[in-house]
Amino acid sequence: MITTYRDECGTHEGLRLHQDHNERPCGRCVEGESQRLLMAKLFPEMVPARPAPAPLVPITPEQAAENLRALNDAMRTTPLQECGSHAAFMRHYEYGEKPCPECATAEREYRRNLRIAHIKLANPASPSRRNAAA
Repeated sequence: MITTYRDECGTHEGLRLHQDHNERPCGRCVEGESQRLLMAKLFPEMVPARPAPAPLVPITPEQAAENLRALNDAMRTTPLQECGSHAAFMRHYEYGEKPCPECATAEREYRRNLRIAHIKLANPASPSRRNAAA
């Protein structure tokens, strides 16, 4: 493991940077963190209070759905499947939307094929095959 020395070394921020980069903390950061924890234990009144968080503003369900869609789009690494596929149907479902006719048809076909595949796996030698082989 390699240790990188930064200007922030010796502070809590320096220790966090080491951790964020999966590095072994340098001696200055370990010593600085030990001193910080000791000071917080001995003199709790000297530890600065955390700032009050900003008040949260309620949003509408429509805005929440739009935020979810934007977040999913930002995190996506593969292109979206076009409507008319199982993946697009599931996208409609996850967003709480009524699926379009193309996606509903594709989902019915997907589930029908899935049932057929399970039936074939569960019963590989169906009666029709046995009779044909005899």
